[in-house]
Amino acid sequence: MSISPELFQPYNKQIAEALGLSELRNGSWRVQNTDGHSLVYFWQAAVMPTFRGMSILTVIHTQRLSDSDPVNSGKWKGAFALPNSKLQTLEEIAVASIPHDVLWAELNQVDFTENIVTSSRDGIGYHLATTTNDFSAEFNFSNPESAWLKRVERALLYQLQRIAMTSQSLAAHEYLAMWKEYVER
Repeated sequence: MSISPELFQPYNKQIAEALGLSELRNGSWRVQNTDGHSLVYFWQAAVMPTFRGMSILTVIHTQRLSDSDPVNSGKWKGAFALPNSKLQTLEEIAVASIPHDVLWAELNQVDFTENIVTSSRDGIGYHLATTTNDFSAEFNFSNPESAWLKRVERALLYQLQRIAMTSQSLAAHEYLAMWKEYVER
């Protein structure tokens, strides 16, 4: 399975290459430079502030697929990208190895039944897409008020914080500061 909405598709080739992949798709094909690891799952999130440009976060989990490896072992990498929608290319990309994926745990606690009515003229929206070998899902949310969506937002923010700190990307640090302003309002 793969994620291919129009939102991510123009940039996925560049993101995949930065992450050391020939393409973003799951399966037991060899991932470049990872000693026989396969791509187990990945997710992508578009972060869309009202008055700033969109960014894309991508996290991949690669693992050796053998009987002796525990489930959740393997390697995680994250990428932060600033797309130029007019040129359909990336202006900036930062990649970092990360110790684990905090968003994945939050997605296991999703509560689609919680419904809180909100309205806002300014704020921040998200498009989140995730895929494994046998499941894929996409959803949008903005200005989260429900507890589970706030946890998802915090997990996304935390992933960017780790990518920014590890990669030392100035663009990632600047975007993180701007994003925190939206979240802390």
